[in-house]
Amino acid sequence: MTQINIRLKDEIYEVIEFLAQKKKVSKSEIARELLMKSLNDILLPILINDYQKGEISIKKIIKFTDLPPIEVMRKISNSIDDPPISAEVDNYTSKVADEILKQWKNEDF
Repeated sequence: MTQINIRLKDEIYEVIEFLAQKKKVSKSEIARELLMKSLNDILLPILINDYQKGEISIKKIIKFTDLPPIEVMRKISNSIDDPPISAEVDNYTSKVADEILKQWKNEDF
């Protein structure tokens, strides 16, 4: 893990401190969470566009965003009309995804 130091406006620091107290976690944890959410808001549309062009894999999107695979799949399916794959592969992966979701729903998480 790498550390960076940044300067924050007092108002932002107060919000982070407030959230940390409410959630009973460290300010660093809150700052990381906010950073990842903001990064994903900016990064995910770019990654999905690259996926649609066939320039990046789902595995790489999961790695960059640190989102669960099922969440990445949902965001991709909600964002693009046509996957960068043939109709046959799309039909097959659709069946596999349905089976995974069935099994996922039957698991206790």
